[in-house]
Amino acid sequence: MTGDQFLILLVCAIALYMYLKAQARRRAEEALVRSLSTVNGEESAHVLLSFNRRAGIAISRDAKSVCLAGGNWINAEVFDISEVLGAELYIDGECETSTSRSSQIAGAAVGGLLLGGVGLIVGGLSGKKKTNRKVSSIEVRVVVNDTNNPLHDVPLLQRETSRNSPEAKRIIEEARLFHAQLDVLIKRADQAQREAEHQKLIEAQSARANVPALSIADELRKLTELRSSGELSHAEFQALRSKLIA
Repeated sequence: MTGDQFLILLVCAIALYMYLKAQARRRAEEALVRSLSTVNGEESAHVLLSFNRRAGIAISRDAKSVCLAGGNWINAEVFDISEVLGAELYIDGECETSTSRSSQIAGAAVGGLLLGGVGLIVGGLSGKKKTNRKVSSIEVRVVVNDTNNPLHDVPLLQRETSRNSPEAKRIIEEARLFHAQLDVLIKRADQAQREAEHQKLIEAQSARANVPALSIADELRKLTELRSSGELSHAEFQALRSKLIA
């Protein structure tokens, strides 16, 4: 084999490798889009895809579930909205807005659920926001009740561009809208849980109120029977009788 023939063969091999890699990436992207197109067997109401189509979030038609795909998730995973602990919108690494389950975040903090590489509890970023004419990263983060993979990030932009450019404005608006949709669902889940807990409290109080109280005479009769059967000694009988009539 001549040098020219080897070079041609090498170029062809590289071209074939690049082609197969592109095809595999395209199939993976198509699979991810398909996995997000339906949630619980129904067409998704809202879908957010990353800029490279390798991660995404979908909201179910009945607004009771979210589907996470890509990123740390090998397969798409569906979570009940009650399992979504929080949602955040990051612009250039700073949290612009966040929402968290008020009824669950305390437990998550106690359990040591630290978010991000700097040990921040969800929604914990604070400080002054920078005013910059450029923007280089925009992403939406969702936190779910899963100790193996609690975080799901969907990067929407990962290159520097003017903050006033049509592209940046469109992406920021899309991210804000999707976060707002998650915000509504998380707050609805919070409200539903509070109402369910309140209803359980009412039912428990009602059950206690409906239990007939035993009269002192009934209690004394039971103590006498226990004394007669020998299950209580005279001293035990007298002590319990004194407490009952006190």
